[in-house]
Order: sequence, then structure tokens, then C-alpha cells
Amino acid sequence: MVVQLVLLGRAGEASHSPELTLPSKEGEAMNQSKPKILILFYSMYGHIFSMTNAVAEGVREEGGEVTLKQVAELVPEQYWDENVKKVKESMKDIPVADPQKDLNLDFPYQTGDMGRH
Repeated sequence: MVVQLVLLGRAGEASHSPELTLPSKEGEAMNQSKPKILILFYSMYGHIFSMTNAVAEGVREEGGEVTLKQVAELVPEQYWDENVKKVKESMKDIPVADPQKDLNLDFPYQTGDMGRH
């Protein structure tokens, strides 16, 4: 099984991790495994949220299990305009990721640019 992490960033830019090949468990056919995908995103005006939902739908259509999590809020609420407030309201049920529990990245990364190998 080949796994690749995709992080959706500003202006729809996608950063990709190196592909990882995971060994199958003995006796388990790879086509029977159901990949679990975490989609971690930040969306202020809803564009990235729309793309996130499209990616999640595609993963589900192919038999994957998707978990959506948001990055912790970056902009104080006092600076939100009405559009931002509407978007944030629509995402209120999506949990915020806890980096200590949800992320186990074993390669160098930087916001907006995955590490090069």
C-alpha cells in the first residue's frame, strides 16, 4: 500500500509528503485493507474547506475512511468579518487537531513546503 499525506494550504496549494510504502500484514490481501486518511486543513474564507470536502468525498468513494481535523485558529475572532464568521460557523463540528495526538510526522516539514528528500 502506498500512502501520501496531502496538506491543503493557502490559495489551494497542496504540499505532498514523500510516498511511503507500507508492508501488508501476513495473510492480509492489500485490496481488502481500508486506508485511514487524516485530512488536516485551515480555511478562513471557505475555499480550502470546499477542496477538503471534495478530497474527502473522493477518498470515501474509493473505499477509504476519512477523518477531518482543523488546524488551531490563527486569527483572533475580533478580526473576523461576516464572511469568515459564516465559514467558521459551518466548520464548528470539525475538531481541531492536537499535534501531540494526531500527528506523527517522521520527516522534516515546514508550513507550506514539505521537506525534500
